[in-house]
Amino acid sequence: MYKGIQKPKTAKKYLFFLLLLLFCKTTNSAFIQESNLEHHDLEIKLSDLQPRIKLLANQRKQPELKSLNFVLDTGSNISLIRKNIFLPNGETKSFRLKSISGEIEEEFTEIGLNLFDEKRKLISENFIFQSFNFNSKFTFDGILGNDALAKFDLFIELPDNVFLIKPSIKKKLTEFRRIPFVLSDGHIILEAKIGSFPCRLLLDTGAGISYLNQKKAVELNLKIGGKASFMDLRGELQETIYHLGENLCVDENLCQKKIELLSGISIEDFLSSNGKLDGILGLNWIENYSILVDYQNLNLYIKQR
Repeated sequence: MYKGIQKPKTAKKYLFFLLLLLFCKTTNSAFIQESNLEHHDLEIKLSDLQPRIKLLANQRKQPELKSLNFVLDTGSNISLIRKNIFLPNGETKSFRLKSISGEIEEEFTEIGLNLFDEKRKLISENFIFQSFNFNSKFTFDGILGNDALAKFDLFIELPDNVFLIKPSIKKKLTEFRRIPFVLSDGHIILEAKIGSFPCRLLLDTGAGISYLNQKKAVELNLKIGGKASFMDLRGELQETIYHLGENLCVDENLCQKKIELLSGISIEDFLSSNGKLDGILGLNWIENYSILVDYQNLNLYIKQR
C-alpha cells in the first residue's frame, strides 16, 4: 500500500509498503439496500491518503472488545495485526514479506480474532492474522488483506463507502461494466491499456497513488512529472520519480484521460506466478469509480462515479 502527501510545485512525497484533493462524486450503492443483500456497512475515513475502517475485535483469551483501525488493502494478500495488541496463538515463526520496495524478513505469530462491525454484528470468527512489528510512524493497528476480504463481495466507493456483502448471485449490476481479473498469489490483476499499449496492473486500495514500472514508462515514452520520495516498511526514505500517463483504460468505456504514476523501482517480478506485473492501480484511479469485487467468480463490476 502507499500513503501520499502532495508537496508544493512538483516535489512529492509518498509513504508506501505492501504488501489528494477530494470532491463530491455520485454514489451507486443504492442497489445493496434495494436488493436486500446481507451486508456490513463499514465506516471509512481517508487518513494520510489511506482508506481506514474501524472494526471491533476480541479473542477467547481476551473477550473484551477492542476498537481497531485497519487499512483496507486489496494490494495485500495477507492480513496483519500490530504486535502486542492481542495474545499470540502459538510459537514464533519467520517469514519474508515482499513489498514494492523490496523484501524484509520478519518474525510473526498467528493471532486468531473474532471481527465485528461497529453494530457488533459478527463479520468473521477466529480469523487468523499474522502479527507484525509496524514502524511507529504507521498509525493504524493492522491491515485487512484479500485473505479476509475474499470471504465477501467487496463494494467500494472511496473515500465514501465500503460494504462487505455476503456472496450472492442476486446482483443487480446492469449499469456496471464487468471486468474479469486473475487472482495471482492472492492479488487482483487486471488487463489494462495505457494508450494502445497493454499493461498488467494490480488493484490496490492501500496505494495512495498508482504506479508503473520505469521500464514500461520509458517504453511508452511517458513524460516525467517530477521527483518523488517514499518511505518503505522500515521507515526509510527512498527517492524516485513519477510519470504522467494518458488514457489508462480497463475497458473501452472506462478510461482515465490523465493520471500520475509513481515510478523508478521495478515490481516486474513481484508475482511468483502468472507472468510479469507492470504496475498498480491506486486511489488516484480507484476514487473515480464504484467497484464491486466478486472474488468467487473473479470479476470486477465497475461504474464511473
